[in-house]
Amino acid sequence: MNTIVIDNLEFSWSIGASNLLTIPELKVAKGEHLFVHGSSGTGKSTLLNLISGVILPDSGTIELMGAQTSSINQRRRDKIRANHIGYIFQQFNLLPYLSVLQNVLMPLKFSKSRKLNAEKNHNSSEQAAIHWLNELNIPSKLHTAPIAKLSVGQQQRVAAARALIGSPDIIIADEPTSSLDQDNVENFMHTLIEESAIIDASIVFVSHDKTLKKYFDKDFELRVAK
Repeated sequence: MNTIVIDNLEFSWSIGASNLLTIPELKVAKGEHLFVHGSSGTGKSTLLNLISGVILPDSGTIELMGAQTSSINQRRRDKIRANHIGYIFQQFNLLPYLSVLQNVLMPLKFSKSRKLNAEKNHNSSEQAAIHWLNELNIPSKLHTAPIAKLSVGQQQRVAAARALIGSPDIIIADEPTSSLDQDNVENFMHTLIEESAIIDASIVFVSHDKTLKKYFDKDFELRVAK
């Protein structure tokens, strides 16, 4: 089963402009881990927005969990994204007015299926959040602390816990190691790969750092359009 299928995709930001992205074919199987790399300006973050249905291609198709995103309305795309994608942002996007635990629980407010998964696997939503925080080595004394009390590396692991809760089918990560030192990068990568394997989630991981390619099943390079 493929979680993501791209066929003859073309995308540009304005009418008449040359294509930013031209992708004849790209498939990501269930549980497969894909590393997307390329220099600045090659459309890495744009590709993630296309995959997740935030924006639509000019031509070609993208299938996400069997649904062709360009043939369904925005509400349906939002629902698919909430139910099936855990997102790790470059700048974490954690809410400073919520505690660590409350941040991890946020996806369950938007997805009934992920909430049901969390409760089925861990008896309650809160126990699911605690499980993933423990798995990602966030000390229990910090679970009720404000995000500002955590180090950058700890905040990144909280962002990963938020993405993993409720067992989504796909983890999308947009330059998630750019703010980490080398030791934290290695720890984070090992943890992300291992924890995603537990829930059999596909990973689409974007980075300009090609040394991270060793952690993935396959890689896909984006290049500047000519």
